[in-house]
Amino acid sequence: MPLEFSDLYKVAEGLICAKKYREAYAIYIILLKIRPQKAALWHGLANCLEKIGDEEGSRNAYRMALKYHLMENDKGSSLWAGW
Repeated sequence: MPLEFSDLYKVAEGLICAKKYREAYAIYIILLKIRPQKAALWHGLANCLEKIGDEEGSRNAYRMALKYHLMENDKGSSLWAGW
């Protein structure tokens, strides 16, 4: 049975919780090919890049996350509460 998008997203989030950032990074890349304008995916990717030491890549991904977040209708997302 193939994985649904939401299932794969949950796997990526779980890998971040398990501190398996390179594995989560690989999944976020796949997810972004499917939904490149989803802010939460860019945010997850930015977290991974930051943890593996790619400062420039992380900054760029955070910029993309903010860009798409500002375009999304769900302004109440708790993901952005710290921004």
